[in-house]
Amino acid sequence: MSKVMARLARELRGRGLVGFTHFVARRFVQWRADVLYEQDLRLLPAAAAPVPAPSARVTLIDRGNFGSEATAALERAVLVGGNVDYVSDLRGTGQLWIATDEHGAVASYAFVVFASFYKHILHEDSGTPIICNCVTMPAHRGQGLYPRLLRESCQRLAAQGFGRVIITCEPDNRASIRGIEKAGFQRVKTLYSLILFTRLIAFQRVAWAPGQSLAENAAFR
Repeated sequence: MSKVMARLARELRGRGLVGFTHFVARRFVQWRADVLYEQDLRLLPAAAAPVPAPSARVTLIDRGNFGSEATAALERAVLVGGNVDYVSDLRGTGQLWIATDEHGAVASYAFVVFASFYKHILHEDSGTPIICNCVTMPAHRGQGLYPRLLRESCQRLAAQGFGRVIITCEPDNRASIRGIEKAGFQRVKTLYSLILFTRLIAFQRVAWAPGQSLAENAAFR
């Protein structure tokens, strides 16, 4: 509850009373569409060729270096606003992948988390890593940073022994779809959901992509 109240306080300060009222109203009744993609990490070497982005430096922040002097500047740049909610994940099993430009400024970033109510909406197991909240700064789009971060995070997860990772995007986000597919992910399904009070799934319809999901394969589990 304290985490929720802290988030509400931040939104009120940032949006003002009118903007905050609209923010809360949207959370009570939310219609959303999510395209789910997956990557079979067991087949990662054959999934897709590495995506070059030679001018960028990629940094991984996890519990091994979170809060260190070496990553402090990047943390201050990324962990602001709603991203503060990921701090608890980074102290546990979460990961933050950041690509910086030649000046050391953040060009793109992506989180990897495990504990998330969002995965309940997707009907995914809590042990399956999900890559989420991926952002590329406007000046750095079209440089291959997004698929590079996805590929590097997948390689790390495979090395840690995970067999599958998922990612989602909105159906009309063509730029994200291109980056996700360039990184070797396969489309699984599109979920249309009516969410009440941020937690109750009042209605849901699923449109499956051609082929079978890894998650449905009993041998995979």
